[in-house]
Amino acid sequence: VLRQPPEITKAWLHAIESELKNLILDNKTFKLELPVPDERVIPTKLVLKAKSLANGLLDKLKARVVARGDLQKDNEWQDTWSACASTRTVKLFLALATSMKRRVRQGDFVGAYLQAKIRNKRIFVRLDARYQQYFPELAEWFGRPLLLDKGIYGLATSD
Repeated sequence: VLRQPPEITKAWLHAIESELKNLILDNKTFKLELPVPDERVIPTKLVLKAKSLANGLLDKLKARVVARGDLQKDNEWQDTWSACASTRTVKLFLALATSMKRRVRQGDFVGAYLQAKIRNKRIFVRLDARYQQYFPELAEWFGRPLLLDKGIYGLATSD
């Protein structure tokens, strides 16, 4: 991404900055706290994706900070799951709304998954220090252990 023409690099850096500010400043996903010596720190990576409209035109550029959950040890988690509505639940909800003559609206919560607090465990991650130079106002968050207060994509578990 950083080897692209300047206008493309600028657009990708804007997407990355938006993701980082959402996690760090808006959602307060991380805490600046040091782990004790036996606590592991899971590295993160950036996953970048260009989203297209149905007609094939570029819609937006998305950046996600993703934990390298594949590096978590088996004893660091018990179960993997993600809270989501089953098809049966959605059908029941729609049937009830219809029978009660209620209007159903769609909603989209940006980063809804990231609102889940992590309970009963301490998980540390590290943001890639290579991006520190592009976001000097967030410099203190790069290349050091960060205690996760809320879930991020890629963890083996986020309960």
